[in-house]
Amino acid sequence: MKFILLLILSIIFTTFASGQTITPYQCEFNIDGKALENAFAGGLNSPQFSSIDINQDGLKDLIVFDRVGNKLNVFTMKNDGMYLFDPQFNNIFPAISDWMLLVDYNNDGVEDLFTSKNGGFSVWKSVRNGNTLLFEKVMNPNNNDNILTYKTSGGHINLQCDNSDIPSVCDIDFDGDVDILSFAGTNSVYHYKT
Repeated sequence: MKFILLLILSIIFTTFASGQTITPYQCEFNIDGKALENAFAGGLNSPQFSSIDINQDGLKDLIVFDRVGNKLNVFTMKNDGMYLFDPQFNNIFPAISDWMLLVDYNNDGVEDLFTSKNGGFSVWKSVRNGNTLLFEKVMNPNNNDNILTYKTSGGHINLQCDNSDIPSVCDIDFDGDVDILSFAGTNSVYHYKT
Protein backbone atom coordinates (compact mmCIF):
# COMPACT_ATOMS: atom_id res chain seq x y z
CA MET A 1 0.00 0.00 0.00
CA LYS A 2 2.84 2.39 0.86
CA PHE A 3 4.43 1.63 -2.50
CA ILE A 4 1.27 2.51 -4.44
CA LEU A 5 0.81 5.74 -2.46
CA LEU A 6 4.46 6.66 -3.08
CA LEU A 7 4.07 5.90 -6.80
CA ILE A 8 0.93 8.06 -7.09
CA LEU A 9 2.59 10.97 -5.27
CA SER A 10 5.70 10.68 -7.47
CA ILE A 11 3.57 10.80 -10.62
CA ILE A 12 1.65 13.84 -9.38
CA PHE A 13 4.80 15.75 -8.41
CA THR A 14 6.69 14.96 -11.63
CA THR A 15 3.67 15.92 -13.73
CA PHE A 16 3.68 19.44 -12.36
CA ALA A 17 7.44 19.84 -12.05
CA SER A 18 9.22 22.13 -14.49
CA GLY A 19 12.85 22.69 -15.34
CA GLN A 20 14.81 25.87 -15.40
CA THR A 21 14.97 28.16 -18.39
CA ILE A 22 18.51 28.53 -19.66
CA THR A 23 19.46 31.89 -21.13
CA PRO A 24 22.86 32.13 -22.83
CA TYR A 25 25.18 34.49 -21.03
CA GLN A 26 27.28 36.63 -23.33
CA CYS A 27 30.49 37.75 -21.75
CA GLU A 28 33.47 39.45 -23.27
CA PHE A 29 36.84 37.71 -23.48
CA ASN A 30 39.94 39.87 -23.49
CA ILE A 31 43.52 39.08 -24.33
CA ASP A 32 46.05 41.79 -23.51
CA GLY A 33 43.18 44.25 -23.11
CA LYS A 34 41.72 43.56 -26.56
CA ALA A 35 38.25 41.99 -26.91
CA LEU A 36 38.27 38.62 -28.67
CA GLU A 37 35.80 38.57 -31.57
CA ASN A 38 33.61 35.46 -32.08
CA ALA A 39 34.86 33.77 -28.90
CA PHE A 40 31.82 31.47 -28.81
CA ALA A 41 31.92 30.36 -32.46
CA GLY A 42 33.75 27.12 -31.66
CA GLY A 43 36.73 25.54 -33.35
CA LEU A 44 37.07 24.20 -36.88
CA ASN A 45 38.49 20.84 -37.96
CA SER A 46 37.84 20.59 -41.70
CA PRO A 47 36.20 23.85 -42.78
CA GLN A 48 34.77 24.73 -46.19
CA PHE A 49 34.13 28.38 -46.95
CA SER A 50 31.44 30.01 -49.09
CA SER A 51 29.87 33.45 -49.26
CA ILE A 52 26.34 34.76 -49.74
CA ASP A 53 24.40 37.83 -48.65
CA ILE A 54 22.42 35.89 -46.05
CA ASN A 55 20.87 38.89 -44.28
CA GLN A 56 20.11 40.88 -47.46
CA ASP A 57 22.14 43.95 -46.43
CA GLY A 58 24.25 44.15 -49.60
CA LEU A 59 27.38 42.68 -47.96
CA LYS A 60 28.68 39.15 -48.61
CA ASP A 61 28.55 37.08 -45.45
CA LEU A 62 30.76 34.10 -44.66
CA ILE A 63 29.30 30.59 -44.40
CA VAL A 64 31.62 28.00 -42.86
CA PHE A 65 30.70 24.33 -43.07
CA ASP A 66 32.82 21.92 -41.02
CA ARG A 67 32.53 18.42 -42.45
CA VAL A 68 33.70 16.99 -39.12
CA GLY A 69 30.38 16.93 -37.29
CA ASN A 70 28.50 18.51 -40.22
CA LYS A 71 28.50 21.85 -38.40
CA LEU A 72 27.42 25.08 -40.04
CA ASN A 73 28.55 28.53 -38.83
CA VAL A 74 27.26 31.80 -40.26
CA PHE A 75 29.31 34.98 -39.90
CA THR A 76 27.62 38.18 -41.05
CA MET A 77 29.80 41.00 -42.32
CA LYS A 78 29.52 44.25 -40.43
CA ASN A 79 29.89 47.67 -42.05
CA ASP A 80 33.45 47.91 -40.70
CA GLY A 81 34.47 44.79 -42.68
CA MET A 82 34.63 42.53 -39.62
CA TYR A 83 32.62 39.31 -39.31
CA LEU A 84 30.19 38.62 -36.49
CA PHE A 85 29.25 35.05 -35.48
CA ASP A 86 25.49 35.01 -36.19
CA PRO A 87 23.97 31.52 -35.65
CA GLN A 88 20.38 32.79 -36.05
CA PHE A 89 20.73 32.18 -39.81
CA ASN A 90 21.73 28.51 -39.47
CA ASN A 91 18.11 27.38 -39.54
CA ILE A 92 17.49 28.51 -43.13
CA PHE A 93 19.89 25.85 -44.42
CA PRO A 94 18.72 22.26 -45.01
CA ALA A 95 20.55 19.33 -43.39
CA ILE A 96 24.04 19.17 -44.93
CA SER A 97 26.64 16.42 -44.81
CA ASP A 98 30.11 15.85 -46.28
CA TRP A 99 30.44 19.08 -48.30
CA MET A 100 28.63 22.21 -49.44
CA LEU A 101 29.21 25.00 -51.95
CA LEU A 102 27.29 28.20 -52.59
CA VAL A 103 27.29 28.96 -56.34
CA ASP A 104 24.84 31.01 -58.43
CA TYR A 105 23.95 28.43 -61.09
CA ASN A 106 20.90 30.23 -62.51
CA ASN A 107 22.49 33.70 -62.79
CA ASP A 108 19.86 35.43 -60.66
CA GLY A 109 22.49 37.18 -58.53
CA VAL A 110 21.99 34.98 -55.45
CA GLU A 111 24.11 31.92 -54.66
CA ASP A 112 22.41 28.52 -54.67
CA LEU A 113 23.36 25.56 -52.48
CA PHE A 114 25.12 22.44 -53.79
CA THR A 115 25.65 19.65 -51.30
CA SER A 116 26.36 15.92 -51.05
CA LYS A 117 23.65 13.30 -51.24
CA ASN A 118 24.20 9.55 -51.64
CA GLY A 119 27.54 9.99 -53.40
CA GLY A 120 26.08 12.58 -55.76
CA PHE A 121 24.84 16.16 -55.91
CA SER A 122 21.77 17.72 -54.31
CA VAL A 123 20.90 21.28 -55.37
CA TRP A 124 18.87 23.87 -53.48
CA LYS A 125 17.80 27.08 -55.24
CA SER A 126 17.95 30.27 -53.19
CA VAL A 127 14.66 32.14 -53.04
CA ARG A 128 14.02 35.58 -51.62
CA ASN A 129 10.87 35.94 -49.54
CA GLY A 130 10.80 39.65 -48.68
CA ASN A 131 13.94 40.24 -46.60
CA THR A 132 14.36 36.54 -45.90
CA LEU A 133 16.45 34.11 -47.92
CA LEU A 134 15.25 30.51 -48.21
CA PHE A 135 16.55 27.39 -49.93
CA GLU A 136 14.14 25.37 -52.07
CA LYS A 137 15.07 21.85 -53.19
CA VAL A 138 15.53 21.49 -56.96
CA MET A 139 13.48 18.52 -58.08
CA ASN A 140 14.79 16.06 -60.66
CA PRO A 141 12.02 14.15 -62.47
CA ASN A 142 14.63 11.59 -63.61
CA ASN A 143 15.70 10.63 -60.07
CA ASN A 144 13.59 9.76 -57.03
CA ASP A 145 16.24 11.14 -54.64
CA ASN A 146 16.45 14.41 -56.65
CA ILE A 147 20.16 13.87 -57.29
CA LEU A 148 21.63 15.56 -60.35
CA THR A 149 21.80 13.26 -63.38
CA TYR A 150 23.10 13.39 -66.93
CA LYS A 151 21.57 11.76 -69.97
CA THR A 152 23.23 8.90 -71.83
CA SER A 153 21.96 6.58 -74.53
CA GLY A 154 20.97 4.13 -71.78
CA GLY A 155 19.00 6.63 -69.68
CA HIS A 156 19.90 8.99 -66.84
CA ILE A 157 22.95 8.43 -64.62
CA ASN A 158 23.73 10.18 -61.31
CA LEU A 159 26.57 12.67 -61.27
CA GLN A 160 29.23 11.13 -59.01
CA CYS A 161 31.20 12.72 -56.20
CA ASP A 162 33.07 10.90 -53.45
CA ASN A 163 31.88 11.94 -50.00
CA SER A 164 35.52 12.57 -49.10
CA ASP A 165 35.94 15.04 -51.98
CA ILE A 166 34.84 18.63 -52.45
CA PRO A 167 33.90 19.14 -56.09
CA SER A 168 34.42 22.30 -58.09
CA VAL A 169 31.22 23.97 -59.26
CA CYS A 170 32.15 26.90 -61.48
CA ASP A 171 32.38 28.04 -65.09
CA ILE A 172 35.42 25.96 -66.08
CA ASP A 173 35.27 26.63 -69.83
CA PHE A 174 34.20 30.32 -69.54
CA ASP A 175 31.04 29.86 -71.60
CA GLY A 176 28.77 31.60 -69.07
CA ASP A 177 27.24 28.57 -67.32
CA VAL A 178 28.22 26.38 -64.39
CA ASP A 179 30.27 23.21 -64.91
CA ILE A 180 31.23 20.56 -62.37
CA LEU A 181 34.56 18.82 -61.75
CA SER A 182 34.43 15.94 -59.30
CA PHE A 183 36.46 12.98 -58.17
CA ALA A 184 34.78 9.60 -57.87
CA GLY A 185 35.81 6.10 -56.92
CA THR A 186 38.38 4.84 -59.39
CA ASN A 187 40.85 7.73 -59.26
CA SER A 188 38.97 9.50 -62.02
CA VAL A 189 38.11 13.15 -62.39
CA TYR A 190 34.76 13.82 -64.03
CA HIS A 191 33.94 17.00 -65.94
CA TYR A 192 30.21 17.61 -66.24
CA LYS A 193 29.53 20.39 -68.73
CA THR A 194 26.23 22.18 -69.06
